[in-house]
Amino acid sequence: MATIQFYRPVGHPRDNSRSYIIKINGIKKAELFNGDTRSFEIKEGIHEIKAKVAMDTAGSKPLKINVQKDQVLKFEVIQNESSVNLLSFFSIAIFAIGGLYSLFGGIFFLLLAIPLILFGIPMLIAKNGNYLLFKQIQQINEDKIVKNNSMDNH
Repeated sequence: MATIQFYRPVGHPRDNSRSYIIKINGIKKAELFNGDTRSFEIKEGIHEIKAKVAMDTAGSKPLKINVQKDQVLKFEVIQNESSVNLLSFFSIAIFAIGGLYSLFGGIFFLLLAIPLILFGIPMLIAKNGNYLLFKQIQQINEDKIVKNNSMDNH
């Protein structure tokens, strides 16, 4: 059996209060809060991992991984800093649409708000699938460390 480990670093201010849901092959395995690490045993073969922000549509794109026997895979689940989640967008949109309505009123408001709704929301939903990223942590084989240390002594 192989081991897969997920780590969520502390310090992302946008989602401090929400957990990240980790799914392996479509099955919920864990919730990660700030600073949490979770490890699972996994069979060798091809698996799909995905992360999602709890109570939101934001998440990661599915990532296919090929797991070898006795392999240890470590992933850091981080935010894609260039993405915006839906909650932030709707907060800004409501503020902007309210301002447009108070400035232009009825028909002009519709002419400005409809393109925002028709084009902005679908574009944002498409980007929402890339809100979280899996960053694989490189691991040094322990045998190499032992060999390197023994060579240093000669």
